[in-house]
Amino acid sequence: MTIFLAPISHWQLGPLYYDASQRQLADTKQQLYLEPRQHQLLMCFLQTPGQVVSRDTLIMQVWQGRIVSDSAINRAVSLLRKAFSRLDNTHNYIETLPKLGYRLQLPVEMAAGETSVSTRPMIKLYRAPVLLVLVCLMLLFMAMLRPKSLEHSEDVMLLHIPSVPVTSFNGAEFHISIDRAGTKLLYHRTTDNSHTQLWLHNTITKQHQAVSDPLEDIRYGRLSPDGNQIAYVRYDDQQCQLILLHLPDDVSPLQDCPLDSVPQLIWQGDSRALYYRQRTNKTQPYHIFRLSLNSGISRQLTLTAVNYTGEGDIALALSETTQQLAVLRYNTAHSRTLLLLDSESGAVQQQHQINLAVSQLYWHGERLLLIAGSNLYQFTPQQFSLQLIYRAALPINSVALTADQLYYSSNERRASIWRKYSDSSSGAVIESSRIDSLPRIAPNGSTLVFLSNRGGHYQIWQQQQEQQPAVLAELPGEPAFARFSWHPDSSRLLLVKDGAAYTISVPDGVVKKILPAHSQIAVADWDEEGAGLVYSTVRDGDWQLWHYDLNQKTEKWLLATDGYSGRIWQGQLYYTRYHQDGLWRMSIAGGESELLLPNLDKINWLNWQLTEGRVYYYQPGNGIYRYDIQTSQQEKLMAQTGHFAHHYSVYNDQIYYVKLEPAQGDIFRVALSNTNKLKQNQEKITRAP
Repeated sequence: MTIFLAPISHWQLGPLYYDASQRQLADTKQQLYLEPRQHQLLMCFLQTPGQVVSRDTLIMQVWQGRIVSDSAINRAVSLLRKAFSRLDNTHNYIETLPKLGYRLQLPVEMAAGETSVSTRPMIKLYRAPVLLVLVCLMLLFMAMLRPKSLEHSEDVMLLHIPSVPVTSFNGAEFHISIDRAGTKLLYHRTTDNSHTQLWLHNTITKQHQAVSDPLEDIRYGRLSPDGNQIAYVRYDDQQCQLILLHLPDDVSPLQDCPLDSVPQLIWQGDSRALYYRQRTNKTQPYHIFRLSLNSGISRQLTLTAVNYTGEGDIALALSETTQQLAVLRYNTAHSRTLLLLDSESGAVQQQHQINLAVSQLYWHGERLLLIAGSNLYQFTPQQFSLQLIYRAALPINSVALTADQLYYSSNERRASIWRKYSDSSSGAVIESSRIDSLPRIAPNGSTLVFLSNRGGHYQIWQQQQEQQPAVLAELPGEPAFARFSWHPDSSRLLLVKDGAAYTISVPDGVVKKILPAHSQIAVADWDEEGAGLVYSTVRDGDWQLWHYDLNQKTEKWLLATDGYSGRIWQGQLYYTRYHQDGLWRMSIAGGESELLLPNLDKINWLNWQLTEGRVYYYQPGNGIYRYDIQTSQQEKLMAQTGHFAHHYSVYNDQIYYVKLEPAQGDIFRVALSNTNKLKQNQEKITRAP
C-alpha cells in the first residue's frame, strides 16, 4: 500500500494541533512531545481520517514491514490515546473496530504556518483567499531581497514507500556501501568485544559473510565501485592506519592517520583513488584529501578561512556522471555550505547555503541525496531545488545506491546515567528508551540535572532526591549543543547555548538570558563565589578568558590568548588551552602561568571539575582521575568501561556517568523505480485541472 503524505507539517485535530516536524501535540495552553513510534502512528491516522486502518497497514507504515506482535500494536495505540487524553479527556480520538483495525474519529484539517501554544485561532487558508494572495506577494518580495540559500520545498509531496528489511540481527548494522553492479553490500557490525567488524551481503543469494577478523578494531570501511576492494581504517595500540583489502584476503597498509580524526572514505569511479576527510586533531577543522593508489601520493583539495572555527568539511560525495566532488561544510548546528568542486583541482564551481542539519550526501545520477536526521532530501544543482522525498522511522546513518535500489541503515542508541559509589559498586539511576546524558549533580547533592531527548527533542531534566525525573526547562533557541553547570549554592544553573549565557532557576525552571549571542561564549562556569562567571570566547580572533560580574554587569579580561575553559579558586585561575593538552594555574592579579597537569586532555573542557582544591578529570582510554592541588597527588577514581561516554559529575567521590547502551538498527531497501514512478504520478496529479 502506498500513501502520499503532504509535507505540510501542521495539523488541526479537533481542539488539538499537531506539529509533525517537531512531533509536538498541543492545545492552547500546553504541549507534549510524541515518541517516534507514536508520531508514525499518528501520521498514518492523519492521512486517513474517518477511515479504518488495518493492523497490516500499520505494520507496513509504522513498523516498515517488520513482524510485530498484537501486543506491540496495542501498546503503541494505547500510548497515543494517553497522549490525547492528557490534553483533551472529553473526546475519544481513536476508535477500535474488532477484527478490522482502528479509526480516527475527530475531523482533521491541514493547517498552514507554525503551530505554537497560543490562544490565537489558526487561519484557514481556504476561508481567506485575499489574505493568501497578499501573504504570497509579501513572501515573494522578501525572497527577492534575501541572499540565495536553500530551504526545503514546502510544496512537494512527501513519499512514504514501504521499505524491505535487509538485516534483522541483534544490535546495529551501519556505514553501508555497495558496488556498481549492486550485488555486494558492505556493512559494519559491532562484535561482542565492542570492536567493529566488516560484513558483505550478497543481494542475489541473500547470504551474509564476515570479511574481517572480529578481534581487530576496524571502522569506516568503503567498498570500491568494482566490488573487488575495501578501504577501511584499523585501530591498534593507539595507532591508526588506512588499509586496503583486495578481496578476499590480500591486505596492504596505505598510510597512517591521526587518532583524533574521524575519516570518511569514498572511491573514485575507476577504483584507482580514494577521497577522504581528515583533521590533525580535535582543535582543527576537517579538510578533503585525494589519495592516488597508483602513486601513493595524498593531496589536500580544500581549505578553510584562517578565522574559521567550525568543524570544517564534514561529508563528501563524488559524481561518476559529472566528476564533481560535492562537499558539505559545517556553518552552524542548523546550516551547511554545499560546495561543488572540480574533483582533480579542488576548484569551487558552485556554492549553496542549506538551512538544514545535513550530515551525509550521495550522488544519484546528476542529483544529490542529502540526509538530515530521519529525512532524505533531493537536491538538483541545475534547478537549485531542494525537496523532501522520504522519511524513515529512525535516524538514517548511511545510504548506498544502485540504478534502481536505495539501501539505508537506520539506527538509534540509548544512553543511561549510572552512579559509582565510593565502595566501587555501581548502578543505574536514570534510564529511559532514549538518550540521557550530561549529568550534573548539585553541590549539595540534592538534585541531579541532565539532558534527555525522551520528549522528542533535547530538554533539561531534573531528579530531586529519589523522585521520578521531570522536565526542568526547554532549551532556548534552535536544537543544538548545550552545556550547563551548577551555582555554588545549588539554586540555579548556568547554561551556555548558541554563544549566549542563561541562568535556570531550580526547581521551577525559569530561564533568564544574562549574556547575548554576540558574546560568542564557548565554555562558561561560575566563579568561586557565584557572583559572576568565567567564560571563553573567540570573538577577538583568538581564544580568550573573560570574567563577567553579574551584579555590576561589567566584564574583565583574564587571559589574552589560548584560554578555553577556566575555574577560579582562592584567587587563582585554573584553565585549559584550546590548542594544547594540560591544566595551567595563574594568579588573578597577574603573573606567569604554571603548568600543573601536562596530561590533562583537551577534551576535558566539557567535564573537568574543581571542588575544594581537587581537580576531577578524564584521561581518554583510562578513566576518571582526581588531582589534589595542595599535595600534587593523583588518584584514579574509576577505570574506563566499555560503553563509557566521557560525560560525568562527581559528588563526595560518587561519580555520576553516562553509559552508552548497544545501538539497535537494521538495513532497509527501497525500490527507486517505485520512487520515480510515484514522483511522476505526483507531477500528473499536480498538473491536473
